[in-house]
Amino acid sequence: MGGLEAFHRLVVVLTAIVFGIVPALQASKADLVSSLKESGRSGTDGVGRQYLRSVLVTAQIALALVLLIGAGLMINSFVRVQKNQLGADPRNVLTFDFRFAQNDAVKPVGIRYRGVGLWEVSPLTALTFDRIVERMRTLPGIVSAAAVNRPRLNSGGISLPFLIEGRPAPLPSGDPSSGPENQGQTADYFSITPNFFSTMRIPILRGRDIGLQDSAAATLVIVINQTMARRFFGNEDPIGKRITLDFVPDERPRQVIGVVGDTRGNRLQKEPIPTMYVPHVQQTPRWIGPQWNDRGGMCFVLRAAGDPMTLVEAIKRAVADVDTTRPATNFRTVEQYLDQQTQYLRLYILLLGIFGGIAALLAAIGIYGIMAYSVAERTREIGIRMALGAGTPEVLKMVMRHAVFLISLGCIIGLAASFALTRLISSGLYGITATDPVTYAGTSALLIVVAVIACMVPTIRAIRVDPSIALRYE
Repeated sequence: MGGLEAFHRLVVVLTAIVFGIVPALQASKADLVSSLKESGRSGTDGVGRQYLRSVLVTAQIALALVLLIGAGLMINSFVRVQKNQLGADPRNVLTFDFRFAQNDAVKPVGIRYRGVGLWEVSPLTALTFDRIVERMRTLPGIVSAAAVNRPRLNSGGISLPFLIEGRPAPLPSGDPSSGPENQGQTADYFSITPNFFSTMRIPILRGRDIGLQDSAAATLVIVINQTMARRFFGNEDPIGKRITLDFVPDERPRQVIGVVGDTRGNRLQKEPIPTMYVPHVQQTPRWIGPQWNDRGGMCFVLRAAGDPMTLVEAIKRAVADVDTTRPATNFRTVEQYLDQQTQYLRLYILLLGIFGGIAALLAAIGIYGIMAYSVAERTREIGIRMALGAGTPEVLKMVMRHAVFLISLGCIIGLAASFALTRLISSGLYGITATDPVTYAGTSALLIVVAVIACMVPTIRAIRVDPSIALRYE
C-alpha cells in the first residue's frame, strides 16, 4: 500500500500545481478572446503568452493521461478481483466469533519445541464450541452451521510443517544439499467442525468429509486441498496416506481421508496454497505459544435461508443459552468482509477517476481555447486563402496543425510519465502489470477522442468563415 499512497500524494501535488496555475492565469483576463487578440498583435509578448498556454495545455493532457491510466489499471484490477474464483459460496453466510480468555483456554507448560514455548489446552473449549454449533443448527432460518479456527475467504491459516510417512524428513532450507522437492514442506492449517465444507459449499473432490465419527477417541484424520495433493503427492492418490504435523513433540500420524477444492484466503490472493483441515476435537492437547488464540476461539459460519443479518439477535440469545459469561461478537456476513477487502481498490478508482476526469476536462478546455485563439487570430488569413481557392482540407490542415502537435506531445509525455509513475501502484494491482498495453492504448485513445471533440467547434467555425467577412476582419 505504500506505493499507492506515494502515487496518490504525487498526483495530488501535480494536480494542485497544474490546476492552480491555469485558473490564476485565466482569472487575470476579463475578456479572453480580446486579450488573445491583443496579445497576438503585441509581438514578443503575444508569442510568449501563446507559448505558455501551449505548455500548460500540454501539461494538462499529460497529467490527465497519467491519472486516467492509473484509474484504468485500478478498474482492470478490480474487475479481475471480482471474477476471481473463491472456491466457496459466500452468499447468505453469517459469521461470528466466540472466544475464551487466555487464562481460561490455555496454560503454559514450561516446555519448548523447536525454540517455541508450548501451552496446555483446556478441554472445555472444544466441548463449548460443539455445544454452540449444535444449538445453532436448531435455530429457524439456519440451513447449516459449522465452525473454523480462522475464517475462510478472509484469513490465511497457520503455516505449519508436516511429515509424510515413508518419506525422508525435509532438510533445513539453508542446507546446501536440500533440493527444491523437499524444501518448504508446510501448509496452512485449519481446525473445523463437521459440516464445514457443506456450509461453505467447498466441494469434496475425493474421499469423504470430516464427520461426527471423527471423535477425539477415533483414528486421527486430515483432509487436504487440491493444491496440497498436487504439490506433495503428484500423480499418487493421497487417500490413505499418513501425515504427521511437526510442531509439537510426540504427535501421532493422521490419515488423509479426503481432498477438497481449493479456496483462497481472500479475494486478492492470486494463487491457492497448500491447505490442510483437521477435526477440531482431534487437535493436539498442547499448542504453540504465539498462536494460542487459535485454540481459545472459533469463527462460526451459518448458512441462512434468507438475509442472515436478521438472525443476529436470535443467535446472541442462543449462544447465551450455552454460555452466559462469553458473548458472541463480530457479526458479519462473508460478503461484507469480501467487499471490505476491495475497499481500497474502489477508493483509488474513485480518486483517480475524479482527478483524471477533471484533468481531461481542463485539457479539453485548454485545447478549445488554443483552437479558438488560433481561429480568431488567423480569421483574415483564412478568408484570403479561401478567396484564393483553398478548400476545406487545406483550411483544416492549417487550423488543426497546432492542436495535433499539442495533443501528440501531451500524450507522449503522459505515456512516458505513466511508465515511470504507475510502478508505484504495481503492488496494489491484481492480475495485471503496471505497463498493461491494452489499458495504455485504450486510455490514450479515449483522451485523444476527448481532445479532438474539443477541437470541433472552433474548427467548424474556421471552415464556415465567409471570405468576404473575413477579409474585413480586424
